Amino acid sequence: ATSPWSALFARAPELSDAPTLLAWPQEARAALGSEQISSHVHDALFSLEALSGEVVLSLEKLPEALRATLQGPVTFNDLLWARCLFDSRAVSVEIGATDVPDTGQSFPTKIVCLAPEVDHLNHSPFGVCAPPFFDASRRQLVVRLAAKASAGCEVCLCYGALQNWEMLMYYGFCPDVNPHDRLTIDLDLPSGDNAAAVELLLQLHGVPTEHALRPPGPHDVDETEADVITWADLGLLPPQLLRCLRVFLVDDIQSLDLDASPG
Repeated sequence: ATSPWSALFARAPELSDAPTLLAWPQEARAALGSEQISSHVHDALFSLEALSGEVVLSLEKLPEALRATLQGPVTFNDLLWARCLFDSRAVSVEIGATDVPDTGQSFPTKIVCLAPEVDHLNHSPFGVCAPPFFDASRRQLVVRLAAKASAGCEVCLCYGALQNWEMLMYYGFCPDVNPHDRLTIDLDLPSGDNAAAVELLLQLHGVPTEHALRPPGPHDVDETEADVITWADLGLLPPQLLRCLRVFLVDDIQSLDLDASPG
């Protein structure tokens, strides 16, 4: 009962209360209206279903006495709960191992793992905590401050350069401010007589058809209007998006000037 793992598992929510998208009812996920999210969740659940079948077959091969220690079958919902727990509480840890034997094999410099107590750290894109690392000499996981913090303020850890849908997928929340959020637009090539010429022009000039729109950062918005930030506040569009649209909409390809000023 004194194990730190006991405390971590004791405070973990039940599957019915898990906030991550994998645990949401299908109707709730569909209500988000995102094909990207639906596809990602579908693939994750399909993979977990396949793993569940493998676990059942593997457990059937265990001696009965050993299987009895599990106190029941390991179901799909058990694995789903474990996946939600790991996704929402795991951290990426730097491994500073120096005494690695030369076996000709490569070893990862980072591992994603559960770390009791570190999972208490909340997320902030501007968190003052440096990424956790393993101190081999002390045999301890260390979290240090990367910047000064005022007395009494909360110290946070940045969970990574994740978009809002990824935050919702893995952690069950969307931050109010996220400099890493973006809206990806994938433009289909136009049909018609000029389709081949349009595709060739895009390739020759290195113009992609996929573009990312980002919301304004916290320093780009008037404080009096900070509570009404929308995607309409993006300001200038990415130059490559403007170039792509020019290729798509031009009437006379011969007169096309990709780098002309807008207007």
